[in-house]
Amino acid sequence: MNWLTDALENDLDPTETREWIESMKAVLDADGPERAHHLLQHMVELTRRAGAHLPFQPTTE
Repeated sequence: MNWLTDALENDLDPTETREWIESMKAVLDADGPERAHHLLQHMVELTRRAGAHLPFQPTTE
């Protein structure tokens, strides 16, 4: 099994998760890791503002 198969195995909505992962892969391929990092920072902020607790702190490099 690869990491994606493992990630989707117990997922409540594996189709949606696969779509998000494929979208991020497309961003990485087209615009690079800096753009992906930028998008993830904003997603983390949005998620936290919605009240979700995330167990990690994103860092900027």
